[in-house]
Amino acid sequence: MGEFNVNDYLIITDVTKVNGLEDMLFVSWFPYKVESITKDNTAVIKNGKHTFIFTPLEMQHVIKANETQIEKAFTKFKKGDKVVVPDVSRLLYGDTLDITAGVEYEVFEIDKYGLPIIKDNYNGRFGFLKGDLLFINKIETFKVEEVECNTYQSIEQYDISDRVLLTNLDKIKGARGRSFFYNKPYDIVDVSINDKALTIKNGFSNQLIISGEELKYIKPYIDIVQQKEIHNFIDELEKKHIKHNVSIMIDEALKEGRFDRAKEIVDMGLQFE
Repeated sequence: MGEFNVNDYLIITDVTKVNGLEDMLFVSWFPYKVESITKDNTAVIKNGKHTFIFTPLEMQHVIKANETQIEKAFTKFKKGDKVVVPDVSRLLYGDTLDITAGVEYEVFEIDKYGLPIIKDNYNGRFGFLKGDLLFINKIETFKVEEVECNTYQSIEQYDISDRVLLTNLDKIKGARGRSFFYNKPYDIVDVSINDKALTIKNGFSNQLIISGEELKYIKPYIDIVQQKEIHNFIDELEKKHIKHNVSIMIDEALKEGRFDRAKEIVDMGLQFE
């Protein structure tokens, strides 16, 4: 079961084993955020307007969701995406489905809940359920020009603690299957100029070495929020500098008795308020 904290995600392995969960439309094998922890060290979760409080005995039917499971559960799908089911038997109605494990299927529609709909082996309509999301893989695709325009190949531009994004998992040896994902920032923990290689780490402390030609399939991560804060800070510094200069210019104009010039400088300074 493991220890839970607020904002962790838990998975109910079988909702039929916990009285009341099905009535509240909770499903097995889907991560739910832990809203609070009771004095008995049990979890409180929500599903829309429904709130459920586990008893100590019921907690045996939950496990802590890992990073991969959380990412899969909240993946956004769109028409034209490709999906693969590694093990059809893990789907809710797996034994009755006309789907082949390992085969790519194209999403031709999205239902009102944001879940993908495909056509099965006999061209029949099949919609995945919420509890299926952990057991399907979205096949990420990138336009050729999007990958090729990524020319960040110089190892010298990177330092330890910088963050990078992976733009093509298929081109980086060892990236798949170790909880590394597209367009998610990872910290650089080592840079080797001589070997032209850098090492990144994910949330599970898995390390991945990227070297040689693989370097063109990463790019620096730019934190837009942080960048905006820095620009705002610079703007404030510039304003303070301008105000200081304006104050000096006004004093000099007044000392010289050039009152018209002082007024012009005041008006100019007001533009930077």
